[in-house]
Amino acid sequence: MTNTPPLAMVLPAAAALLLRQAALTPTTADPLARVKAIEQATARVKREWSAYFLVGKIDDLRGA
Repeated sequence: MTNTPPLAMVLPAAAALLLRQAALTPTTADPLARVKAIEQATARVKREWSAYFLVGKIDDLRGA
């Protein structure tokens, strides 16, 4: 039995679950399968929950 850590609360639970599932992708058939799955999940999360990503806004938050 494995201990599954709780989902991070930084993103909505559905987004965190998508990323967790991608991270669990097996790499037996394709060594890059996990990387591809994580990239696809990340793109989907950024698309569906774009408000959580502050690309280009960090300087605004720092007051620069």
